[in-house]
Amino acid sequence: MNSLTIFLLDDNDVFLHGFAQHLTAWLKENASDKYKTFCFTDPAAMLQAAATRQVDLFISDIDLGEDTPSGIDAAAQLLKLWPGCAVIYLTAYLSYATDVYETAPIYFILKDEYDTRIPKAMKRFFQYRTEQQRYVSIISGSATIAIPLKQLIYCERVGRTVHFYLDDGRDFPSILSIKEIYELLPKEQFSICHRGFIVNHSYISSTKRLELTLSTGQTLPVGRSCCDSFRKNYFRWLTNFL
Repeated sequence: MNSLTIFLLDDNDVFLHGFAQHLTAWLKENASDKYKTFCFTDPAAMLQAAATRQVDLFISDIDLGEDTPSGIDAAAQLLKLWPGCAVIYLTAYLSYATDVYETAPIYFILKDEYDTRIPKAMKRFFQYRTEQQRYVSIISGSATIAIPLKQLIYCERVGRTVHFYLDDGRDFPSILSIKEIYELLPKEQFSICHRGFIVNHSYISSTKRLELTLSTGQTLPVGRSCCDSFRKNYFRWLTNFL
């Protein structure tokens, strides 16, 4: 049985421990994994503890008060130690959502709704853990390559070849078509946004009708014939994310 380590960070000690109690109650009833939760009101203390203990899930308030690094800053530092850590933000305002893409949160919890949001957030976390273990196997050149889906940003058709672009800079060409590749991918996580492109929803930072922007800064086209189906699939994923 796996053991999970969960770090909680909020500058309001009363709120923090109330949230921790609700979270622990949900985990006790629903989680099959063993778990340990640790509460912090100070980002520096949290990072010091993280230096000696692997962290699987980090739940943090975004606004930690004046003259204190934000929860976004704390998450960025934590991810340098534990890149596989999942991040969930607590916030009173979803307007913060546009500022956090570099830390790739898997969910947001509105503070005044946390008692009803915890189940959705934790279900998303366990789904995320499953996704981290998923791969798609393709033939690239003379080799069979197992591509981690969490690292696959997008696929692009260039001539008669489709390229798989990963977040570590690797690029694997394949002779499979866009449609054949899409059949191999989980539809809840990927969409065809153009007849020559497949995109991972997790890397989309903003969309326009005929264009989308990735968290890497790149832009991809959205085809007119794909626009409605892409937006429907992406916003279905986004609804589960927020």
